[in-house]
Amino acid sequence: METKQRIEELCRAYTSLTKEDIAQIVIKFEMLQNIADLAQANVFIDCPKRNGKTMIVVAEAVPTTIDSLYKTSVVGKEIFEPYEPAVFRAYRSGKPTMAHRALTMRESM
Repeated sequence: METKQRIEELCRAYTSLTKEDIAQIVIKFEMLQNIADLAQANVFIDCPKRNGKTMIVVAEAVPTTIDSLYKTSVVGKEIFEPYEPAVFRAYRSGKPTMAHRALTMRESM
């Protein structure tokens, strides 16, 4: 699992988020493991990159209640809209998107 320091490093290196934004992400990260366990699913925090065209995974939680979908961590991986349309739709609309399938991160599966 990722640390607060790693999240901050990724956000500073790849995003235009403010210190306050990053602090909120760290707070959400502290709840991520419980969410993954309750949802029985891998859960991620994705942030828009400065280029405005892709996102980056800054945090993840792997459920302890079932096997992970991935063999390795996806933190630090870039996300592209054709493979993760629900991530981009949620970001643009500001509304949650759940139970959508994606085609991304195959190298980690």
